[in-house]
Order: sequence, then C-alpha cells, then structure tokens
Amino acid sequence: MASPALIALQTQISRLKQCFILEREDYSQYTSDDHMKALAFRLLASAAIEDYVEKRCVEVAKLGCDRFKKGQPSSTGRAIVTWSTVRTYARSFPIHENDVLELLTGRTKRSNLT
Repeated sequence: MASPALIALQTQISRLKQCFILEREDYSQYTSDDHMKALAFRLLASAAIEDYVEKRCVEVAKLGCDRFKKGQPSSTGRAIVTWSTVRTYARSFPIHENDVLELLTGRTKRSNLT
C-alpha cells in the first residue's frame, strides 16, 4: 500500500500534468507555448519529486537515530554514525588494500611503469 506522502506526490504530479501537458496527435501541431508548458511541467514535477525524496530521507534518518538512541539495531543508525565519524575524522580512509600501506608508511605506491 502506498504511503500518504507518495499518494500526495502522485496527485500533485497528475494536477501539474493536467495544467501543463497538451496531447495532440501530430507533433507538428504543438506550438512554442506548448513546449514551454511541457518544460514548466518537467521543472515543477522534478521539484516535487526532489521534495518528496528529501522528506523521506529525513524521516528515515530520524527513525534511524531514534532507534540507535534506544539501542535497537538499525542499518540507518549505523550508516549515520559511520557518516558522522568519517566526516569528522581528519585522516583519509583506505578504500583499496594498497591504500593501507600508503597510510602506514607515508609513501606513495610506485607506478608499475617504472
């Protein structure tokens, strides 16, 4: 079942489509105003989708934080803690196994070409 927020988004996009999108049988019949309205629809629909996604991300993050504070396991809570740790840690984190050697020795890996 779709959430109320998703249903609201779908309704909003349907209303925008009714206001801005004209459907004609032949592409050559469209005027420059019709094209401008189509662009306006895309811009407004994109903004509505972006707003929906942002709100959902905030909801999920808040739920993850709440569960983390209560000592309940949550992948969202772990991801937020990891993000916060990485963001505040001054050193870089190794991504590849060769990067570990570089961090430990302070040297850069030699190129295979030399």
